[in-house]
Amino acid sequence: MIQNDEPIEAPFQDVLGRANIAAVIAGEMRDIDASRGAVVGILGPWGSGKTSLINLVRVELANEPALTVLDFNPWLFSGTDELIQNFFAELAEQLRLESGRLDSLADELERYGDVISPLQVLPVVGAWIERASGAGQALKKLRGKGQGGASAMRKRVADKLGDLPAPIVVVVDDVDRLRTDEIRDIFKLVRLTASFPNIIYVVAFDRTRVESALGEDGLPGRDYLEKIIQTTYDVPAVPEMVVRQQILDAVDAALTGLENPGPFAADRWPDVFEEVVRPLFRNMRDVRRYAAPLRGTVRSLNGRVALVDVLALEAVRIFIPDVFAIAAQHSNALTASEINSRSPAAGDTRWRQVIDSLLDVAGDRAEPIKALIHRVFPNAARFIERGWGADGGSSRWLRERRVAHQDVFRYYLERMASHSLRSFWAAEGAFQLIEDREALDDHFRSLDPSEWEGVVQTLESYEDEFPIAAAVPTSIVLLNLLPDIPIRTRSPFDFFDRRLIVTRVVLRLLQRLPDSKSVEAAVRQALPEVSTLSGKLTLLNIVGYEENLGHELIDLSASHDMETLLRQQIRAATPQQLSVESELFWMLTWTKKTSEPAEPQIRLSLTPPFACKLLKAAVSEETSQAMGTRSVRREQRLRWDALLDIVGGKDQIRLLIATCQDAHDDVLLGQATALAERYLEGWRPER
Repeated sequence: MIQNDEPIEAPFQDVLGRANIAAVIAGEMRDIDASRGAVVGILGPWGSGKTSLINLVRVELANEPALTVLDFNPWLFSGTDELIQNFFAELAEQLRLESGRLDSLADELERYGDVISPLQVLPVVGAWIERASGAGQALKKLRGKGQGGASAMRKRVADKLGDLPAPIVVVVDDVDRLRTDEIRDIFKLVRLTASFPNIIYVVAFDRTRVESALGEDGLPGRDYLEKIIQTTYDVPAVPEMVVRQQILDAVDAALTGLENPGPFAADRWPDVFEEVVRPLFRNMRDVRRYAAPLRGTVRSLNGRVALVDVLALEAVRIFIPDVFAIAAQHSNALTASEINSRSPAAGDTRWRQVIDSLLDVAGDRAEPIKALIHRVFPNAARFIERGWGADGGSSRWLRERRVAHQDVFRYYLERMASHSLRSFWAAEGAFQLIEDREALDDHFRSLDPSEWEGVVQTLESYEDEFPIAAAVPTSIVLLNLLPDIPIRTRSPFDFFDRRLIVTRVVLRLLQRLPDSKSVEAAVRQALPEVSTLSGKLTLLNIVGYEENLGHELIDLSASHDMETLLRQQIRAATPQQLSVESELFWMLTWTKKTSEPAEPQIRLSLTPPFACKLLKAAVSEETSQAMGTRSVRREQRLRWDALLDIVGGKDQIRLLIATCQDAHDDVLLGQATALAERYLEGWRPER
């Protein structure tokens, strides 16, 4: 349920225990000698609960013998003229609602209000003057009807008020929301009419605000107030424990019933609450301001941001919006890791300035912002104090959905997921299925293939949590996905290709097994289920002894036996079977290079489909980028020496070219044949 910012109206809503003081105030008002009028002040800062206290007093005054309570809210009217002109009209209209018994008094008040005008100066001794236009014309009409002047009218009002059996209470609320000139006019009006008998004004305001507005020409505002107000009551301060509990109750109420509010770190919440959230609350109205939008925010995030972080950031957003705006605009300053911020021009120097500006704008609330940085954005803590630093890592923060990770923070700010964050969510789902081969495969197949690479790469962030039982099923799924992962264009500095990304995750899975025998058993179990020869080779390269590739996870003899068997399978494969291999050239090169003397040489039948596939597979792309430019240079090359070795000489390459020249609808093949012809003519790249 969304809480509003309305004051309470009945004792059952009184969670602060103010009903007792309301009863005392009401009792004192009944005992006031109102024969010459009276003014009671209810004092407290903005948001301290003045209106709620008045409403409790109103309930007490409704008890028999009940007092008539009228309301005038000056905030409903704009400008001095409206304030004064509507004062008596409002009171008269409310009196007419009292079952007709006060109609005569209401008429007199309304006529009196027609002729008095706003005061031009703040009086020290009460005096009022008539406006020549409107008030003068009204007086002429009344005199023509035998009503007399303003003095006569004032006397008739006073006589009727004096005949009342009990005082009328006039509540003037929200005075501290007015402009300075309007505050002055309200107190002028109260002062001029305070001497009416049987009128008790209850004026609610922030003393500091009103005293500042009333002070002028060397006359302190407090002295002026003392001439008007006979009795004052301060709104009691709210006990600290009550405020704390009200905040916690409001948060709990806002989140109750939400299906997925996000992960809640109970170990982080006490520090974040006491150091960040609680210090930003100044009164009970702040509790309602904070709780009202909280449910909608949490619901819109759909559990994808850590709840403790959301609670902290929402407090900053609500209570220090200028600080929040800077943080949102410069999110990198709060989330960038130290490793990536070495450049003084674009890194630490500029981000340190951002953090300094956050603290400057926070002003007297700088300490909660410092705590926010320490507790929520630990990467940025190095800009405040030495010795502070990140208490975790990027992958850990991503798993915990903390805004310390840049992608999570951007999602909180924009409600739009980056590609890497979407990959994480999909990887998170995959991680839940890694012991179930069929379910994991279905999960990947339900995604767009363009997302697979990112999901597999992100899955590595769970490496410390990989269960032993996941080694075989997940390795099979990933190796079978490998041929279908789309090849994408990469920058010259992006050394992770799709095979390396899959290899890293399979390696981490196998490294979780306790010993080499367990790894060997897992590999022997997985190999028959890997659907491609190049996938099988990838698995054997991971666990074997290939220079710069193998990690020696199994015995050398077992590695040798499994590799020998795989070479036999490659030599026995038909051209049609080889044509579907995504890593054809690498697989054939490995077979040629690692075959032992006793093994037969691989003999390839250069049928058109296979020949063309082989020629395209021999092409590689060299990328380079000059310093100081975003331009990337790409140059195609041919793995010439390896191709000569595989096919058996230049004549076979000429046969390849002749076989593939007629495939004009294949752009890549056309580029490959043209490049092969250049190599035959003696061309070689400069580098």
